[in-house]
Amino acid sequence: MSQDQNAILQLRLDQNYQDYLAQLQEKPFEEIIRLAPEITAAQQLCDELAAVCDDDEVEYLLGLDNPLEVVRGYWEQEISGYDHGEEMGHMLWHLRGCGRESPAAGLASKAKQKGKNTAHER
Repeated sequence: MSQDQNAILQLRLDQNYQDYLAQLQEKPFEEIIRLAPEITAAQQLCDELAAVCDDDEVEYLLGLDNPLEVVRGYWEQEISGYDHGEEMGHMLWHLRGCGRESPAAGLASKAKQKGKNTAHER
């Protein structure tokens, strides 16, 4: 039952998402840009929600006319109403090589050292 119900939920979410995209096509570009967090939430939920639901959650969501719309509003608040500072710091730490000196900092340090050597030689 679970696989079939999850597949049915995914089909419903896909249809809800297509309907949502059709509504967006009628909006001006500026409004679509303003709706970027909402659009991201809808896309992520469409892609991932059915796969993480247990049988009771699937049953609940299938009882809704538009499960994507119901959960989208809540998920958008979770995404945009959350302080992401720690995650951003972690991301930057990884981008910088897990604490290693960045290539730009290394070049600046070498250039500074070279300048000291040249001044010392004079």
